[in-house]
Amino acid sequence: MRETPILMSAPMVRAIMERRKSQTRRIVKGQMIWKHPSGEMDLSFCPYGGPGDRLWVRETFKLRSVGFGTIYRADSPISRADVIDHAFGVWKPSIFMPKSAARIWLELTAVRVERLKEIEQNPNDILAEGYDPKTNATRGDLSWYRELWETINGPGSWSANPWVWVLTFKRIEK
Repeated sequence: MRETPILMSAPMVRAIMERRKSQTRRIVKGQMIWKHPSGEMDLSFCPYGGPGDRLWVRETFKLRSVGFGTIYRADSPISRADVIDHAFGVWKPSIFMPKSAARIWLELTAVRVERLKEIEQNPNDILAEGYDPKTNATRGDLSWYRELWETINGPGSWSANPWVWVLTFKRIEK
């Protein structure tokens, strides 16, 4: 069993904690997509692992004084951000989160490769990506996901329709 870190934004951390998110997509970078003679994709090159492997979520955080634990950006209301910043210092980007501070662990249940826009054909995948009924009026509307994707991956990244790893997971205890 492999344990690999994965970066998540505050909204996606909240979606996982609220049990709304059970899937994520990540761009296939610097890897060839191979098909076996059977037509199946070769998933052995997935940098996140395969079914049964674990991911630990890296999120924006602050380490409090010794013995006082960690503060996570996803738990901090925007309106209180300045107070927390003043009291406990600067938020540290998720890339710097040590494994020991991780509070969210995920077990991969499925891995596949597809083009990003294939999500449009599968309403269940749209929901699994963290759809929030409080902020999104229509269940089938994908505009919230397109906006999120471009916020994370840059302008034009949705139109580029890259190959992506589709990682399906369940939350587990550490």
